[in-house]
Amino acid sequence: ACAGLLIFAIRFPTGASSPAWSRLERATPWLGLIIAFCALAVGADLFGIPTENLNDVIFFGGFIFDAAIIVILLIRLPSLHPQDEQRMRWVIAGCVIGIPCYLVADLCQSSGIPFDLFGATLPQPVIGLLYFLQGVMAYFVGTALYRRRVVSVAIPLRRGATLTFFTFLLGVPVLYLHEHITLLTEHFDLPPWLWPLILGPIVLVLLARLQDAAAKYTERVLNLRYHRARDTLHEAGHSIRQAASFEDVDNALTQAPAAALRLASVAVFRLIDGTLQRVGRSIGWRETDLHSLDLAQYPAFAEQLFAENPVQVPRVLAERRNMPSDDLFPCLAVPIRGGVTESVAVIFCGPHLSGADISYDERELLRDFAARAALSYDRVEANQLRQEIEFLRNQLAKTQQPAP
Repeated sequence: ACAGLLIFAIRFPTGASSPAWSRLERATPWLGLIIAFCALAVGADLFGIPTENLNDVIFFGGFIFDAAIIVILLIRLPSLHPQDEQRMRWVIAGCVIGIPCYLVADLCQSSGIPFDLFGATLPQPVIGLLYFLQGVMAYFVGTALYRRRVVSVAIPLRRGATLTFFTFLLGVPVLYLHEHITLLTEHFDLPPWLWPLILGPIVLVLLARLQDAAAKYTERVLNLRYHRARDTLHEAGHSIRQAASFEDVDNALTQAPAAALRLASVAVFRLIDGTLQRVGRSIGWRETDLHSLDLAQYPAFAEQLFAENPVQVPRVLAERRNMPSDDLFPCLAVPIRGGVTESVAVIFCGPHLSGADISYDERELLRDFAARAALSYDRVEANQLRQEIEFLRNQLAKTQQPAP
């Protein structure tokens, strides 16, 4: 297990080790054999052979080994591609949370060191909670393994910490309040059904509202970048209404999301003559990249695309030679559905410049922005039709004038 964990730290996420770590990787099987031999040798105390010192070496050596794993991951982090760097951050976050929780729980349960140092040890429920938090490591590492692109690890960490903090902050007062209400009920001889049926629900609703408001305020303070992006896209959605042509709307659909969310690539494909054609000034797309997309070749993708919700771009498109490189390949397709033919378009959004995937909240921002863009397309189409009608009326009026 230790040897496998060490190999994982050396090879993740590419599956190949760099020359700088090749010597350590070659020594990994021998290290695993030494650890296994020492672990088995501890059982020699059954035959009267003292193994206390060896047991201490193995026990505290585990602390050093686990710390070395985290150090290796941190050393390799700066040399990774931005997309792989985000995946590595998930692994590091899982290890930083899971490994210390396991070590502290194991230390309290398998030795008397905490009692010798502090005169007390952690209660069993707390030890069980630490073992439970160790499972966070499996979730974080599993997410980094099975997802090619991941959102910033700060998002789940921030939300989990906020939710845990306010749950404990408000859960303790509720517990003490229940005890005081019980004493108050006995002192004033109040009916026993008053607390569970009237006072209890009122207090819980008030505390839930307080928790919700406090969590929203804290989340806004800790996630300023998201709220700035939301305000930027909201303003862009209002300003896009003044667009005078389809080209103005096309350019706004690429520039605004890229600037607000710091995306590595953005391209707009608008339905023209039954085919999606790349329009506007694309970001991160070369001139030789894809210019037209026939959705008839991808029926499953087309069905999802016109469901009016952002969808993941299928990897089958990555097999085309004229698509952006892997670090710029679009990860999200945001459909635009207006009331006329020219108002049907798709925004292909790539990952963030940091390599992180687009989060669920950011998808909602893009969906709302696309809905405003659809109205802008319709407005441009209506203005053009109005101008054409006015032109035809003038032409008709000229033809109906009597000859001099």
